[in-house]
Amino acid sequence: MPSAAPAAEYTTADFDITKGRFLPFTFSALVVIHLLAVWGFVRIASHPGIILDLKIGCLFLASLFVPLLAVTTVYHRGETHRGFVWRKDRWGTMCRSIGLTAAAASVQGHILKWSAVHRPHHTFVDRPGDAHSPRRYQRPTKHGTWRPTAMGVAWSHVIWLLYEYLAPPKAGYIDDPRDARTVQVRKRSESWVADLANDPVVRWHQRTYPIVVAARFLVPWLVAGWDGLLIAGFLAVTLGLHITWCTNSVAHMWGTFLPDLKQRHKAGLARNVFWWLLLWLLSFGEAWHNFHHRLENCVAHGWKWYHFDATKYTIWLLQWAKLITEVKWLRPQRNRIWAEEMEQVRQPR
Repeated sequence: MPSAAPAAEYTTADFDITKGRFLPFTFSALVVIHLLAVWGFVRIASHPGIILDLKIGCLFLASLFVPLLAVTTVYHRGETHRGFVWRKDRWGTMCRSIGLTAAAASVQGHILKWSAVHRPHHTFVDRPGDAHSPRRYQRPTKHGTWRPTAMGVAWSHVIWLLYEYLAPPKAGYIDDPRDARTVQVRKRSESWVADLANDPVVRWHQRTYPIVVAARFLVPWLVAGWDGLLIAGFLAVTLGLHITWCTNSVAHMWGTFLPDLKQRHKAGLARNVFWWLLLWLLSFGEAWHNFHHRLENCVAHGWKWYHFDATKYTIWLLQWAKLITEVKWLRPQRNRIWAEEMEQVRQPR
């Protein structure tokens, strides 16, 4: 992976190569979802007994955490990074379909769209081509490095979603000069997920995505009425979105490059946010972000046994149940990198 360049080498204009047109529908949808989520929060604040209701409380917790765990397990480490392969029989296909459906309930887009943004993020991490790098808006320091700005935080957290992502071409892909600009953009994006696009399970998932999103809000309303819709629907979705978005913003600006600062270029600016307990727990292990960028195909983001990583444990259970194969634990690579880093730490400065 190419090393991250000093701050002075990149400007906002360099990152604008991936910034397309403004998306008014996305903007409107996010505004409505957040306003209704605030309404749900106000309902809880003014009537605390609502969240203690068994029906609404269980709905809220399930609506928040099940889609998040499905995103980290299925969308991220399974489909996008190919950290494991589902069994090809009906049980494996059924569990994969359930996982994709649960992840779709997070309202983060279907897997083709999700992967077409995330895979370039790893290739161009914190460099032009990365859709949501905080370095788009950076403040150089006297040491030749950079520091985050409020606009950089906002961009990497949510604003980037409001603009069409013009994916850079994947290595080896050549634009057809006869294609219109919009067709070139679509084909570039598709080139990143060509392995997924022809999968019948993924095609089914893509077709049913709008139905899943509609059911995501309809079910809480049918089960628990208006409070169920506000709290288990809009509030749970909003919290889940922000937990995921924190991986793009917080985990690329604050935290540590464990175990040594020397190797920060190996993962761009990705950090391990182990000191932020909330993100560490709620993200199901995604906060070990520097480790993830070191070995992106590894299913374990927490490399040591004491690195809490709920997604890692979920994948272990799936492997134990023989529902997945070819699991990439990459223990030798992890141990080698860790040993090399610790050796650097022990050397006198």
